[in-house]
Amino acid sequence: MIGFSQRRAINGLFYLLFALLLIFLPPLFLIERYQLIPFNKIIALMIASVFAIFILRSRRLDSTDVQLSLFVLIQASLVFMLALAHEVYGYGFDKGYLATALQILFCGIVLVAFIQRRMLKELALMWVFVHLAMGIGGLLVFAIGMTIGVDPMAEFGTRPYYDFGLTYTNVYYQVGDIKIIRIAGLYDEPGTFAFYTSFALILARFLKLGLKIEFLLLIIGFSTLSMAFIVVMALWIGFSVKRVHMGKLLLLVFVIGIGVYSLPNEIRGKLNHVTVDRFLPTEKEGRLLKGDNRLALLKANWQAFLESPILIGHGLHYKEYTSTQYQRGFIGNPAAQLATNGILGSFVMNIHVLILFFLLALNRSYSRKDRALIGLSLLLMLIQRPITINGLGYLFFIICCALIITNHSNEKYIE
Repeated sequence: MIGFSQRRAINGLFYLLFALLLIFLPPLFLIERYQLIPFNKIIALMIASVFAIFILRSRRLDSTDVQLSLFVLIQASLVFMLALAHEVYGYGFDKGYLATALQILFCGIVLVAFIQRRMLKELALMWVFVHLAMGIGGLLVFAIGMTIGVDPMAEFGTRPYYDFGLTYTNVYYQVGDIKIIRIAGLYDEPGTFAFYTSFALILARFLKLGLKIEFLLLIIGFSTLSMAFIVVMALWIGFSVKRVHMGKLLLLVFVIGIGVYSLPNEIRGKLNHVTVDRFLPTEKEGRLLKGDNRLALLKANWQAFLESPILIGHGLHYKEYTSTQYQRGFIGNPAAQLATNGILGSFVMNIHVLILFFLLALNRSYSRKDRALIGLSLLLMLIQRPITINGLGYLFFIICCALIITNHSNEKYIE
């Protein structure tokens, strides 16, 4: 029998290992900021091996463990077969799919290890609170930049990226002595942070953490000034605010409006330019809205899909042989998955996403309104940024599936 103190020590080890794994799984940017890229795969493998040892030593193996393990193994195997398929088509063995298959296995091992220790809710909570911590740090930098101004501690990378100590970013706006900083947490850009913050928002609803936590996550996401997150924010407020709270919401909007109006004209104009103005229609070719940077990519990626092997696409290593017009990348739009993975490959790479939507639709533990809100938010974010199978993205989806399957999310964790 494991004593209480030993159990707490093991649980603490799990938290520490998961925190380390977050650093070394893409797309967190610490690995590039501190030049850890040569070591991240080795360290991630070592951490996953420790979790695997705990799984093998455990005597508890229930149906959920078996189901998740089999699913992860099957999907990882299918992804690996995509690498072989590209070899057959004459494109060469695509090592990107091998790396993806390993990430799937890593995430599956982590999830099963936490489930075996009855720590699934704690795993989901860590995701939420890690993003809360990053967001609160970013909000502090945002507030300082908007009041007295703040300079980046360091500039790195080729884009470039800026390190403000409590947040990274690749874009800020200088207005006189102050800076409007689009916070990015420990991610590479604000849009990526907004994307994963929306996942934290969904997990908060799954765990029933309450409107205060959700509201804080909405403020954090808004501070990225991401167009997609602003739409998600409007959707979330529309679904979540009850009629009795409408007066408080209108009062909050009024106070914010007065605060913005009281800012100097130059600052107010810049804020308008990076928020409201981006949703206005434009006649610029290749765009529907002023802030639209996806339509041109959508058209290019769709054309790339039509020119690829339809079933398996150009592959994850497409930049090695595709024409220069596609070197900008297959990213940030629904056609990107098809251009990269083809029809069959896109199905294989998104089985876990389809299963989550299926489970969400059938689950009656949540109200129809909550299921619609979560489903629409997910769909909106995935249309704008279809990242579903990299390290953190894949882990989020299988955590959600496990929460529904095990019914852990039906318990209110925080009053």
